Amino acid sequence: GNISLTSTGGNIALNSAGLGFGTGIHTLGNVTLSATGIDKGIIEGADSVIQANQLTTTSNAGTSLMGRNAVAGFNATNAAAGDIAFINSGNLALMASNTAPGGKITVNNLSGDLSTSGLVAASGGGSADVALATAGAVNIAHPVTATGTGDVTLAGDAITVDDTSVVAGGSVTANATSLDVKGVSAGALIQAGDGFNANVSGDLRVRSASVGGGFGGWAAILAGHGPVNISAGSVALEGGKNLGGFAAITGGPVAVTTTGDFRIAGGSGLGSFGMLLSNQNIDLTVGGSLRLNSGTGFGSFARIQTLYPGSTISLHFPELESGGYFVKGDEGRISQGLTRIFTGASPASLGNTQITNYGD
Repeated sequence: GNISLTSTGGNIALNSAGLGFGTGIHTLGNVTLSATGIDKGIIEGADSVIQANQLTTTSNAGTSLMGRNAVAGFNATNAAAGDIAFINSGNLALMASNTAPGGKITVNNLSGDLSTSGLVAASGGGSADVALATAGAVNIAHPVTATGTGDVTLAGDAITVDDTSVVAGGSVTANATSLDVKGVSAGALIQAGDGFNANVSGDLRVRSASVGGGFGGWAAILAGHGPVNISAGSVALEGGKNLGGFAAITGGPVAVTTTGDFRIAGGSGLGSFGMLLSNQNIDLTVGGSLRLNSGTGFGSFARIQTLYPGSTISLHFPELESGGYFVKGDEGRISQGLTRIFTGASPASLGNTQITNYGD
């Protein structure tokens, strides 16, 4: 059955004495813990355990559940002070809100997938970080927000940002086997006030998966005036079928290293372009080839561009002796129609604003 515990005058503490001895809550139903008193929170020792279907917590001074927990859902709310911290094992559905000034949200799922079931927001300003880590996949289907100068860190196997947003006043970091930023109808966004970092061993895709007949479904990684640093097996920016179904990465400076190909492609929708844009220099190290292909829709070009004419675009192909970059299938070309490698408002100048190097 369900278990509910409310404290209006003190903390809720699931103590542990070490050596594997701790407090346990075990049920096939749901557990609700509420510490509603002023300056009161919820605390769990490392050897304690909560085993349940859904765990819901409400606190005023932080929730720290760092035991051997195994729940299918975690819904946490914290108000006045402190952080939300949770350790779990097994597939987990997450919803969390921390409005405390500088209050953080940290979830470490030791096994299984982590999926959002609602908003995850550290909204108290200051260094209100959000860190979500799991051994399996990270499925972001609801907004994840860190306000103030807070950072968002995502770590797992395959990370998907599916038609929703990940927004940080600070930086956004993704460490994964793959990262898929996928817009369908509403659009998919990773937005950081102070830079984007990704370490992805496989594919990093920013794509509009829109099916046509509508507006939007765009996908973007926007790093503001902060740097973009990406290391990946391959990178693809893919426009879609909707009007405005574009795909873009912006920031500056931009540094991308791939062991495989870097592909930018426009889609079939009007204005469904693919673009890598920097307000400073762009430095690409591509283990395979760099390919820009326009789509069939009007204004659905593919482009690499710096905003300022004096900025440089550096291309390094460590596995090649020549060539390596293609515009609409033509090797060594930098411009064809609206599909171009641009510095400022003009095509890049070979040896001047576009510098290409080969080999180690």
